[in-house]
Amino acid sequence: MEQNEEILQQKEEILAQTEKLGETNKELSKRNKQILDSIVYAKRIQNTIIPDEKFFNSIFPKHFIYYKPRDIVSGDFYWLKRIENKILLAVSDCTGHGVPGAFMSIIGHNLLEQISSTNLVCDPAEILNLMRELLTIKFLDQSDDNEDIEDGMDIALCCIDKEKKQIVFSGALQTLIQISNNNIEEYVGNNCPIGKTHEKAYETFINYTINYNEGDKFYLFSDGFADQFGGSKSNKFYYNNFKKLLFDTKMHSMNKQGEILSETMKTWMYGHRQIDDIL
Repeated sequence: MEQNEEILQQKEEILAQTEKLGETNKELSKRNKQILDSIVYAKRIQNTIIPDEKFFNSIFPKHFIYYKPRDIVSGDFYWLKRIENKILLAVSDCTGHGVPGAFMSIIGHNLLEQISSTNLVCDPAEILNLMRELLTIKFLDQSDDNEDIEDGMDIALCCIDKEKKQIVFSGALQTLIQISNNNIEEYVGNNCPIGKTHEKAYETFINYTINYNEGDKFYLFSDGFADQFGGSKSNKFYYNNFKKLLFDTKMHSMNKQGEILSETMKTWMYGHRQIDDIL
């Protein structure tokens, strides 16, 4: 009799715990949905800083954009602006990914807009120097005891003059690739980021002036493609393989080349999780 009562009591306790667990799961599901809804809304906000497709096509009729965020929102972003007869184009890789990276991307976008609109500056190196100065001030104002800054961004910035067929490029830990006929040229930016405390944190950014011919192709990118793990040995794709892929597919149209990059990455990362934003 006592044994039956004990079993009944244990059964009631189990049912009570099961019910409590069910309520906890409901609450967690509710909170997860609220968080997901907030991130989806953040994506809508972030989409407002991405250049309009019609505007992009009007300036660069022949182009491709391979943009693959790791999460719903991204720490990578691209930016486009016309100032009189010149075009400013940037690709940036911000610290982190997901929500923190997305916040940093909005800061980066706003700084580019502020500097280019307020001062009508078209010089890429000057813009990057000003970005670093303003971003450093923002972070130091928020930090205690002038502690090291851990957040920032890598960025490639071009000023394009189509009339002169000339590009001025400056980069913060970013590279510009030019393919002209059977030649491939790399223009390597300064070895320091925007914002983050670095041994070369206050090194003056430099410009490259590049004259180009009709039919030349240029590529701006973050490190997401090269750093992605995949393949049978779970290696990184690596930068040299990425560069070779661009060169080997140079004869295709830009649209086709973008499709090839997308399919290559899809095949490469099969069975592997994406580790970073790709742009």
